[in-house]
Amino acid sequence: MMDPETFKFFERGGEFYLVAYVAEPKAELLRELPPREVLNSDHILLVGPARTMEIDRRLIPGVVSLREQEAAGEFRQALPRDHGAELRTLGHPILGVRIPRATIREANDEDTRALRAHLREKGKLAYEGAVAVLLIADQDHVRLNPFRFWAEMFDERVILGLSREEMARLAGKRLRSRARGWMRRLEFTDASGVPYTLDYGLPGPEPEAVRCLPEGARADSLEWLRQVREGYNISRMIAAVPPGGGSSLQGGVEVRGLGEL
Repeated sequence: MMDPETFKFFERGGEFYLVAYVAEPKAELLRELPPREVLNSDHILLVGPARTMEIDRRLIPGVVSLREQEAAGEFRQALPRDHGAELRTLGHPILGVRIPRATIREANDEDTRALRAHLREKGKLAYEGAVAVLLIADQDHVRLNPFRFWAEMFDERVILGLSREEMARLAGKRLRSRARGWMRRLEFTDASGVPYTLDYGLPGPEPEAVRCLPEGARADSLEWLRQVREGYNISRMIAAVPPGGGSSLQGGVEVRGLGEL
């Protein structure tokens, strides 16, 4: 499985994006991404130093095989018809939800209210982790996006978080207000030829640089930034994290929330 620090899953404009930062974009890497996010993404982007690849969604069934028809049949037999719900692992964790209707088209607000009450009684933790939700009637079923399903059942936001590109844009806006002359994206390679990028650099007699990191970035990411700061004589290195991340100083690297830049 790919390191969680190297990918980001988020919702924008009603669609879900899975963005992974890789050394070389290639379709085989789809198998190293988390199956729930892969299955429920409208767009999967592999971002490399030189190019970006968008994965064709027709490849996804070969990576995340749900056995959907078989699972729907098992749930139909096992669940109480009156809004029963159960999480089962059938290759992947799947949440089956039953409604007392002949077909899915007959589902109505009464079913939504009943399901919401049933699921809230047991709590979200009892059903979390499903890569998909199957809403099952007597004659048919439909597969639902679990992130949207939980948002409706528990009145939550669909997804939290910012993509790294969005973080970089926000960081750039804040830095421009105090930039000394001009600012630019810094791209360079280390002694072994591996390419690296800093999202923004402020030149001058005391140069500054910013690198945007996801929540929960590991300590070795900060160690790498410390080495870059020393190796390139950057007077101030900032690791920007999502809003609410707080601020600290670790190894000469300032860790700041976007609002604190």
